[in-house]
Amino acid sequence: MLDVKEAVKTALQIFGELFPSEIYQDLRLEEVDVTNDHQDWRVTVSYRNPDMEDELRVKREENKNAFAALTGKTGVSEVHPRHYKAITVSVLDGSLMAIRNV
Repeated sequence: MLDVKEAVKTALQIFGELFPSEIYQDLRLEEVDVTNDHQDWRVTVSYRNPDMEDELRVKREENKNAFAALTGKTGVSEVHPRHYKAITVSVLDGSLMAIRNV
């Protein structure tokens, strides 16, 4: 049976194997909980995806320009969006049960 530390370690290992490090940056543990039936650990991680940031940067520039045109102000701060995955692993053996976007 996995304790919480083993569950997190297993979930992060699975994440690293399935999602190559080239597509994400700044991986963070967000939360861990056990399912109501105590059969699975649900480990939520967040990360930044540089590939998507280029696309979002263009949209932010458009929004800044629209904001400036409407208000005459240019002070819109940069925000780097995070993406979230919930990785569910079995309490019994650490096998992967699910990965979901959150």
